[in-house]
Amino acid sequence: GPHGAPPVPQYVPAQQDDPIVKDAPP
Repeated sequence: GPHGAPPVPQYVPAQQDDPIVKDAPP
């Protein structure tokens, strides 16, 4: 946009913060 800043996605990549059981303790 005209703000001079690069376009930032409005969604968060699941690779950074993924609440999947694989990351949860057994």
